[in-house]
Amino acid sequence: LSAPLPIADAVRRGELVWCADPEQILASYPQSPDLAHAIIACGAVPFTFEGRTIGALAIACDEPRELTPERREMLHAIGQLAAHAFERARLYDALHASEDQLRDTLRAARAGSWRVDLRTMTSIRDAGYAALLGVSEHELGKADFNHVHPDDREIARAAFERATREGVPYDPEVRIQCADGSYRWFRSLARVLDDAHGQPTIMTGLVFDVHEAKTAALRAEQEQRINEM
Repeated sequence: LSAPLPIADAVRRGELVWCADPEQILASYPQSPDLAHAIIACGAVPFTFEGRTIGALAIACDEPRELTPERREMLHAIGQLAAHAFERARLYDALHASEDQLRDTLRAARAGSWRVDLRTMTSIRDAGYAALLGVSEHELGKADFNHVHPDDREIARAAFERATREGVPYDPEVRIQCADGSYRWFRSLARVLDDAHGQPTIMTGLVFDVHEAKTAALRAEQEQRINEM
């Protein structure tokens, strides 16, 4: 950005830079005399997004050219459109990078994400959650408690109703049936989101496989009770 060039000035100043002929080029950039010999007119249009300059477009002409107000306005619009396009592309890449990072993190933690539409009682659960249970994603479309162990079903249902009624976190620790018929311990952590009218519409959160830790704790409790007898 310290180079004596129109494109560097456009980025630094955040405004259109233009030299209509070789005389203006030499006057503006005496440190770069070769610039006036190579081109006749030149300039640069900044890409500005929400007050930030994120790049610029260099323009060169082989003949003298003054910029009319209409052409300046057109170049300004081009810079704005380009800035928005580049920013959308950056955000798109950042979103996908963050999604990939989140998936990797959840996989490493033996966790998955889910959300329930409280109006239709249908759920969207990610591939990580399905993998923990050993099922395909399409088998997890209905939001009910049928896969919860019968002894834990009332715990999960009561926590769900309290969360939707009082807005408290949904965080039961229950056994859920896997594809092979076995049950594993899972801990959920979720919250209810309201619509613009204050009505609960979505519950969204995470589920963690805590089977090893939970079974170890239960074994320790059982051994302690036996030792105390």
